[in-house]
Amino acid sequence: MPITNPSSKIRKCLEENPVQRILVKRMGAAEEIANVDAFPAGNEVDFVTAASWSVDRSFGTGC
Repeated sequence: MPITNPSSKIRKCLEENPVQRILVKRMGAAEEIANVDAFPAGNEVDFVTAASWSVDRSFGTGC
């Protein structure tokens, strides 16, 4: 089941698992985030408020 609107949880997961890929689906577009530095700091609101925002756990992130 996808996690919805967990900006802080995703950031924490990325910090703990920096080499693991996380697939973020934002408004139907897929964006791969390789590490916490690639996570767009300051743009969390864009991710959290996107209606279709979710994390695909099938990419081995363990998030």
